[in-house]
Amino acid sequence: MKKHSRIIKRSKFVGLETTNFVLRPIHTSLVSLIIIRLFDVELWGSFVIFLVGVELLTNLFNWGQKPYLLREFSLSPNTIGQQWSRATFARLPMLFLIVIFLWVVPSFQAYFFPLLLWIFFKWFAFLFEPIIQFHRKYKWSIIAELAAITTALTSIFFFKEGMQLTDVIYLFVLSSGVRCLVLLPLLSEWKASPFSVKLLRTELLLAFPFFALSIAGLLQTKGDLYVVTYLLSKQDLASYQIILSFLLLGQSFSAIVLGPFQKNIYRWQGRNFQKLKKSYLQIGLATTLVFSIALYYGLKYVYLIDLPLSYMLLFFMYLYPLFLYFIESQILLKHKNEKQLLRYNIVASGCNIVLSLVLVSLYGMSGALLGGIACRLILGRLVISRSKKLANDNNS
Repeated sequence: MKKHSRIIKRSKFVGLETTNFVLRPIHTSLVSLIIIRLFDVELWGSFVIFLVGVELLTNLFNWGQKPYLLREFSLSPNTIGQQWSRATFARLPMLFLIVIFLWVVPSFQAYFFPLLLWIFFKWFAFLFEPIIQFHRKYKWSIIAELAAITTALTSIFFFKEGMQLTDVIYLFVLSSGVRCLVLLPLLSEWKASPFSVKLLRTELLLAFPFFALSIAGLLQTKGDLYVVTYLLSKQDLASYQIILSFLLLGQSFSAIVLGPFQKNIYRWQGRNFQKLKKSYLQIGLATTLVFSIALYYGLKYVYLIDLPLSYMLLFFMYLYPLFLYFIESQILLKHKNEKQLLRYNIVASGCNIVLSLVLVSLYGMSGALLGGIACRLILGRLVISRSKKLANDNNS
């Protein structure tokens, strides 16, 4: 009976975490759909450069905070409030760098205030992520995201005469602000602690490996989007951003499927591990096939993005490689090969950007997808080779 209760409880947390994870890309996808259908696809294409810029600057502001704090919370659960406040204060100087960047770059300077406000709201909401995940308070995050989505979708319908680029930016500022308001009660965990310049430096240095890995991972997954931002027309850019957001959502299934078994990777060896991997690949094959077909026809009939049938194969090839090496990447973490994994991500990120620069110029959107596919195959080859070497060393 107790075992049955534990399974139900774990399934509940997996379901809540999955919902929490999926809602964010759905937020952007729904807004893009309505803007494209009610107004103009080129309006969304013009907005994508700000969406990309804010994402990169917010990652700088966060500086690896979530994975760093999750580790620290696990090691010292009695000092969560103090650790949280120290990590927050340590990142505030990043705001000065962001202000300079927004003021210096001409395209961002014209929208300086709303972009700064948007970045701050996104960062402030992200402060609560380690607390939510550590204490499994996923309902707070889900309610906050639903409130943000409702605010964004409701606000769009006030622009019956038409939307401008400024309106779209403020729309995201408003929805991000609503998300922050919903999460404010979680500040009860906050506990002020002494702070100094020396402590600031120490905090940032300790979190740097997590920051570097997050940036490398971001470039590895979205390097092709950053390239097409400057090479494609506004209409094609809008289409590609929508395609990529759904592909990354599909990519998340690899982590969701493995979630209930992830801790077993750190315990199992030999035959049990091979059974897990075989089942994982079979599930991955089925889910990727279904998702690729659904995405193709969803883009065609919902978003009115008419693509050649070959894109269905490109979607599959973009998604499935992750199932081939995701378990192996967890094995690298099991054997404390984080730095090696970071190097592999940097190599794959570089290949993604270089290949995308070449292929987008030749083949447009399909070239960007081919660059992303090549990047994942390179990363998979590196990770699998390292995992096999670790297995051979342990068996010898």
